[in-house]
Amino acid sequence: MDNQRLSTLLAGTAQRDASAFSQLYQEFSPTVYGISLSVVKEPHTAADATQEVFLRLWTLPPARFPRENPGAWLYTVTRRQALEHLQRQRPQSLEEALPCRSFPPPWRTPWTGSPSKSCWRPWTSCPGKSSP
Repeated sequence: MDNQRLSTLLAGTAQRDASAFSQLYQEFSPTVYGISLSVVKEPHTAADATQEVFLRLWTLPPARFPRENPGAWLYTVTRRQALEHLQRQRPQSLEEALPCRSFPPPWRTPWTGSPSKSCWRPWTSCPGKSSP
């Protein structure tokens, strides 16, 4: 990463220079995407996090831009944004984390016909699903 070039483009972005911001995006979005992907491990989520990083850079107050070591600063901003993105996507409850299953009714197992002790949820409790 070319810290001198990054510093120049960040300084222009801090002054709301659209041309500098465009060049910043063109030159450094692959790096930001790579950092995001290493954190979130999913291409679409990494692309979303990358867009959020550049949106944050555009709206950041000028006093918040780095005075030295812009590469480390950009890495930190990107990593934190990717982690925030993951945090927002994390299920808030166990029911959100469990996938809806289209298997036999939960009160019967295919082997014994007895009540099941597994984590089945009724099909109708799945969001957007109606009875089969």
